[in-house]
Amino acid sequence: MFVLSNSGIYAVQKGEIREEVAQVLIKNGFENIRIKIDDKNFILAYENRVDRFELDGIRDVLFAVIPLLNDFEKIVLVPLNKKIPLVIIEADINSCLSYKSKKITGPEFAGGLIINQYTDSVYNQLQNEREYNASDFKFDIAVKPTVQFEFGPYIHPVAGQVNIVPEVMSNWWKGMGINYELIIPVYNDPAFGRREDSVRSGVIALNQVFRLPNSLFLSGSAGLFTQNRYGIDFEISKYWINGDLNLSGNLGYTSFATFSGLKRFLYSDAFIMTGSLGAQYRIEKYNLILGVMVGKFLLGDESIRFDINREFNEVEIGFFAIRSREGISNGGVNVSIPIFPSKYWNPDIVRVRTAESFSFSYVVRSNSNDFIGLRYDTNNRLNSFDKKLNPSFIRNLFNNDF
Repeated sequence: MFVLSNSGIYAVQKGEIREEVAQVLIKNGFENIRIKIDDKNFILAYENRVDRFELDGIRDVLFAVIPLLNDFEKIVLVPLNKKIPLVIIEADINSCLSYKSKKITGPEFAGGLIINQYTDSVYNQLQNEREYNASDFKFDIAVKPTVQFEFGPYIHPVAGQVNIVPEVMSNWWKGMGINYELIIPVYNDPAFGRREDSVRSGVIALNQVFRLPNSLFLSGSAGLFTQNRYGIDFEISKYWINGDLNLSGNLGYTSFATFSGLKRFLYSDAFIMTGSLGAQYRIEKYNLILGVMVGKFLLGDESIRFDINREFNEVEIGFFAIRSREGISNGGVNVSIPIFPSKYWNPDIVRVRTAESFSFSYVVRSNSNDFIGLRYDTNNRLNSFDKKLNPSFIRNLFNNDF
């Protein structure tokens, strides 16, 4: 009777702390919350759509729940994207309390973290736990600017284009999402064509992502993509060395399609196959990513592309060079910077916010014959699915007291 009585009291206490933590996180806007209490370990899965930067989300979750976990020794965080686990972060409760109260520095806190991309064993323990504040069938309208420009001859040195693009995004079940863009012209140089003057649809896509054992990701998209393409697209991505090495493949079957205004839709049934194989390696010390890709691209060229990207917290700057089998060379620069604000309203049935970042790509040679390595974008590429939650990147930012 004594043993049964103590077991019952312990079960009630576990239920109370689980409910209290869940309600604190819901109040702060976090979704898809699952909790498992395993002896002195507190395992917590959550999805962040309130902090623009996922590292801020990790810190906010820790600071919100740590004061409630005095009876535990360790917290295990499992951040999610579309209800799919991304990484495992284990921390000592006392260390978290000291970090929150600034008794220890970021590097001291980072030294005690265990960060692992292999989520299978931990996340499987959460599968049968209750889910709090599900994100299903909620809609975000994220507004972003897009900019293009080209350098021309002396009489017309620069041609530019500026659009405002609201994008509707919604997740309907695990790994599944839909997005729709509306392109609203603000300024369009005649060099980009009269069709660009009209309000029109942009990307319209359905996407499904699967995470298989051993950090293997699969993604499939169908719909209307950038570069005036419609069709289907498949990706596969596999990580090694705890996320520092990535091998990927892509296969697309698309044809031409475009909107002229909102009512007129032009398309072709002349489908082509494109595909690529790529590899990326992260140099942990510098948050530097080296990449290489070979494939057959939209203009039929068989090309090789080299990328080098450096991450400065949320800002990313990269350079690329492309060489085709026909001997054509090209290259350019990619830039991604965050858009104000850093924190959004709590998710609701419908929420309006800014996009997370402004991305810009400039190609040195813009003549049509030089557009080698040209790819469409589905707005659902696997290389951005991890939301920068790479174990090396997480540790570096805590080391730098971000």
